[in-house]
Amino acid sequence: MSIPSSVGLIVLGFPIIQVLLQHGHFSLNNAQSTAVPLAFFALGLAGLAAVEILTRSFYALRDSTTPVIVSIAQFVFKIALSLALINLAIFGAQWEWVRWLSPPLPRDC
Repeated sequence: MSIPSSVGLIVLGFPIIQVLLQHGHFSLNNAQSTAVPLAFFALGLAGLAAVEILTRSFYALRDSTTPVIVSIAQFVFKIALSLALINLAIFGAQWEWVRWLSPPLPRDC
């Protein structure tokens, strides 16, 4: 169920953000910028579900060392990835390809 929900969240993420958040000070540009991290979050849902299932499987097989080793490796990987992507957080990102995917805005005459 996590893969269909991930696909649904990727496909419908931008319209959902528009309906829920795009009003007041939250503009279309903000909605487009929010849709990108939501899509990447949706990609991680399948992995998160797999980790939960695999961890319980290893514990059911009475193998408690493998989940601990994988958990430590995952922790080190997340720290390294966070350090590598810190420039993106500092300087921001321009999600130009989202603007290319979204429908064009009507121009006021």
